[in-house]
Amino acid sequence: MLFHKKKLSKENERFKALLDEVLADPAVGRIPALGNLLRMAAKRIAMNEPVAGVAANLTVNIRANYPQSQLPKSVKDLQAELTKYEN
Repeated sequence: MLFHKKKLSKENERFKALLDEVLADPAVGRIPALGNLLRMAAKRIAMNEPVAGVAANLTVNIRANYPQSQLPKSVKDLQAELTKYEN
């Protein structure tokens, strides 16, 4: 039985590209737990989960577990994007 991947929505494609860019940052690679969090978010986006839910989860987890002073610039830039999905 063949399974066909569902085409990503434009919003999911854009958000996945953003996450992939952040994950490519070597500074993110030096914080393994943060990289894992971002990879899990990318997997959820690849399964076409709504971006708003994934963004909300990322926002909560990043704020709860990582002091702003320890975050790489790429993650701080991502946080600015995540605010677009806050209610």
